[in-house]
Amino acid sequence: MSGIKLKTCDASLKALIFGMQLGNVFFANGSSGDDNATGVDQQHAVKTPNAAMLKTVSANHDHILMFGTFTQVASLAIASSHVSIIGIGGGGMKNEAGRGAVWTCLATDDSIIPATTADYLEIAGILFNQSATDHILIDDAGATDGFFHDNTIFGSTTASDAVRLDLEGARWTINDNIFTLCKLSIDVAAAMCVIKRNVITDVDIAAKGVVIGASAHYCIVEGNDFNLSGGTGDIGITIAASADSTLVKDNTFDDGISDCISDAGTATNFVNNIQSGLTGTSGASLALIVED
Repeated sequence: MSGIKLKTCDASLKALIFGMQLGNVFFANGSSGDDNATGVDQQHAVKTPNAAMLKTVSANHDHILMFGTFTQVASLAIASSHVSIIGIGGGGMKNEAGRGAVWTCLATDDSIIPATTADYLEIAGILFNQSATDHILIDDAGATDGFFHDNTIFGSTTASDAVRLDLEGARWTINDNIFTLCKLSIDVAAAMCVIKRNVITDVDIAAKGVVIGASAHYCIVEGNDFNLSGGTGDIGITIAASADSTLVKDNTFDDGISDCISDAGTATNFVNNIQSGLTGTSGASLALIVED
């Protein structure tokens, strides 16, 4: 007799199995949910991630499983640690446009605000639609050890658009995401953050892909694809003067980018970054780009 295969189980049974190992599992369904429901299974799903978050217990490894389409009406404040917010359903998750849930963000306010207590936050499998100006997707006040992966982020064609991850906590990992039409995609200002295998493409004039900012020590920027050919003044990777020991490795840059790397940091390490026809203007500290 063969064992039970997890992929053949329905979502409620999967949640039960995962919940035995990982804490409580709450369901949010943007189409048919009700915020007055318990959220304990698909039949009793809440409507918003805000309602599900209120049910989580800090340090309990709770999961919020999101189904369908969500239109955000208030910023999502996160105080609990060890919480995972996962989009379920939709297409594959490795560098593909299909995602498990669609989240339409607020017009001008920050979408997700982790408190300093919201360590070990995971966000994955979500398509974020952002038509806002001067909007921040995640405005992190100092939560550490976050994991943002396998998401798609659509920004705006508005020139003042500032859609980004604004992260001040240490040891964030930002992997395998697609950023499109974002004025600034990733902005980190803390130690030991890892930014790997993201696609950052189609931005406005004078846009920035990744910024390694103040107090961002020992960060890694590796294997990302920068296609910032939407206008003049674009910079793929910006390393601030107060950043040190950044590793910039195996990134690729589109020919149309204005400046691949602007490095004012200390002890930056460059390894095998590729762009044909280098046109950077950042001076002597600019990395040597190896052609394919």
